[in-house]
Amino acid sequence: MTRLDPASPGMSAAEFFAPDQLRRFVDAVARRLNAAEPRVAVSSLQYELAERFWAVALGAWVTDSLIPELDAVRYGRSPAGRVRLHLPNPAALENPGATPAETAALASALVIDQLTSVHTALNAITEVAEGLLWGNAAAALVLVANTLLSRGERHHHGVDAISREILAMPPLTGRLDGDIIGAIKRRSCCLYYRTAARRTCGDCPLTDTAVVTARA
Repeated sequence: MTRLDPASPGMSAAEFFAPDQLRRFVDAVARRLNAAEPRVAVSSLQYELAERFWAVALGAWVTDSLIPELDAVRYGRSPAGRVRLHLPNPAALENPGATPAETAALASALVIDQLTSVHTALNAITEVAEGLLWGNAAAALVLVANTLLSRGERHHHGVDAISREILAMPPLTGRLDGDIIGAIKRRSCCLYYRTAARRTCGDCPLTDTAVVTARA
């Protein structure tokens, strides 16, 4: 999790996701990506938020065998336009003897609850398919899991098994092909190819031909 300046309280969820504020943030993301379509910026912002939430939940588990409660999270923006999250007075649920399935169920419930609210707010700005958004959430989980796994077996506290359990639970079930260790392929497109980068993401299900055709 990227922390806010300690002197800044950040914004509550109600403040950050207020329509006018959120629209400004989406517009800023669109400018950063040079994306003409609001849905592309919405997808990118949602992916970033999903990644942050998974990093908070699983990072705390790997570090301290804790799953933090997320309702009090504060939101901010870095000078580069990235989302920053902060838990000023973190509270967590401790269960060091939990099985991977039990930990996955708890972490998933907390993060999915946050993302469901995120999706509602973003769709009020620009409607984006739920399948795309949950595909983003699944891909973001894999990215976070691999980052934590890169620390080595003694330090990841079963995050691979936990992540597999989460990916087997609704609403992430069937969003990806492959395994978290190794290459994955999404079953939905995140729309990254419609940014100024003019290329697909590494997990994209589209072929180069399909991307070129869509640009035409």
